[in-house]
Formats: sequence, C-alpha cells, structure tokens
Amino acid sequence: MKAKDQKLLEDAYTLIRESNIEEKFNYKPITSAKVDVWIEENDFGDSITRIDNIKIPKSQRNKGQGRTEVENIIKWAKENGSVEIVIESERRAISFWKKMGFVIYDQGGEVSTGILKLK
Repeated sequence: MKAKDQKLLEDAYTLIRESNIEEKFNYKPITSAKVDVWIEENDFGDSITRIDNIKIPKSQRNKGQGRTEVENIIKWAKENGSVEIVIESERRAISFWKKMGFVIYDQGGEVSTGILKLK
C-alpha cells in the first residue's frame, strides 16, 4: 500500500474511533462478560442487532450475568432502532436463548440461528 493510501486509511480509523459512531453501533457490556454485539443493516435497510459472542467468566456463571447482559442488550437494541436481534447459538445454549424469548431455527448442526423480533 502506498504511503498516501496508508495515511488516508489511518485517518479514517482515527475519525471512527474519535466519533460516536462506534459508541452507537458497538455495545459495551455492563457486567464482566466479554461480548461481541453490534448493529448492522439488513438487506431491507432495517437496523438489526447481532450478538456474535457472549462469554461469562467461569467463576461468574449461573449467577444471572448472562440474563442481565442479554436484557440490557435488548434494551440497547430497542433504543438504537433495531427491529430484531440475531444470534448464532451453540446447541448447548439453545435453552437459554429460548428462555430469553428468541425463536430458534434449528439447523441440525452444532450451531443454530435465533431471532428476537423487537417491533
């Protein structure tokens, strides 16, 4: 990559980091969980929230942290105009997502898709 192009790319990343764009579209956890959650646009132009990963530290599991985090993600998604939340769930976590209100589309493998409609 040319030095000029590299500088433009670095400037763009700096602008994104310093703006509130990242704040609005990337969720910040409220517990000690590690999460990958963001808002994106679907093919119809609607905002959807995607939960890619929620990892609760082993010492904190079965204490309600996952439920608390997901409830806050749902609230955050609604506040930011998402029409639905989409997850990809490992088989062992499907019952949790169902309890949280997600409809699971079992694909017969180790991972299934779940959707929670917000509007």
